[in-house]
Amino acid sequence: MVVRPGAWKRPSTLEILTMSTVTTDLLLLAEYREHRSRVFPSDESLRWFIRSNHAELTRRKALVMPAGRKLINPPEFDQAVLDIGARKAAGRSRGQTGGGV
Repeated sequence: MVVRPGAWKRPSTLEILTMSTVTTDLLLLAEYREHRSRVFPSDESLRWFIRSNHAELTRRKALVMPAGRKLINPPEFDQAVLDIGARKAAGRSRGQTGGGV
């Protein structure tokens, strides 16, 4: 929504619903991990994945910090986990080594 300086436009119902849906879907790290313990069996494994892939996760808006603490955007984070994991698996199949997901 673009507003001229000094002018204010009431947000549409759709804009309000979109903003509130997005922010209520964000999860704390522990909440996210609860339902994905097969991929991240411990809090530390999730924190390690975030540290190792921080730039990509923030670029993809999978990890956000709107109020100073890390929150996960589940659909974007899930897709990032799949993409990063597939990349790492492909690298290993070509004989490359490194940390894995």
